[in-house]
Amino acid sequence: VSARIAGRISKILVKPGEVVARGQLMAMVDSPPVSDMQGELVEAKSKLNIAEAHAERERQIYEEHLERPKGLLDARALMQNTRVQAELAELEYQRQEGLYREKIAATKDYLAAKAALARAKVDYEQARTALAREEQLYKNRALMKRDYQLAMAEVARLKQHLNTIVKRLGFLGADPAMTQEVLRTGNINGLVRIVSPIDGVVGKYDYGVGEIVQPDKSMFVVTDLKTVLVAADLPEIDLRRVKPGNTVK
Repeated sequence: VSARIAGRISKILVKPGEVVARGQLMAMVDSPPVSDMQGELVEAKSKLNIAEAHAERERQIYEEHLERPKGLLDARALMQNTRVQAELAELEYQRQEGLYREKIAATKDYLAAKAALARAKVDYEQARTALAREEQLYKNRALMKRDYQLAMAEVARLKQHLNTIVKRLGFLGADPAMTQEVLRTGNINGLVRIVSPIDGVVGKYDYGVGEIVQPDKSMFVVTDLKTVLVAADLPEIDLRRVKPGNTVK
């Protein structure tokens, strides 16, 4: 049993002669390369969060502008209505102005008509500007869809990158629960789990806590004693008494 990446032993949890089960934790190794990879993981998660927030904004904008035909029709109706109101206000103002010059209409009626005309013109200009904006947005709906699709593609790319780092950490022996904890908290630990690949008995080992291990050096030997091979020597005179299938002690 060896580590898949270089590091310093931080904990040994088994002793020589101890019976272990497949998948049992035997040691923990503190690995700088794993710390670096966990840093990449935290950075990738941060970038994914930003990309998801951007994609959500693009989605809201795009879905809002799917409603633009209704908004466009409403803006056109409002513009037409304000234009009629402005024309009526213009006629009323001209009538009041004529009466005012002939000293027939009161000053307050003339001023009220003038103010009403000014308000009607402002409403008309605002409605016309809103209509122009709606028309421009409606024309750009294909561009908005493309922006939304690009944002979703970026989210998918970053998710794939994140999953690749998680798989690399798992291959190196990083505990999945620890990896998820790094993703949740952003705290980097750099620890790798060394587990037994089989059921068996731990043999003698030469490493201790604090020592450096390399992938090409064995940390532990676990022996499966369910099936064993025994070599024995017999005197030649006894060979004829031994046949395949005999029970021996």
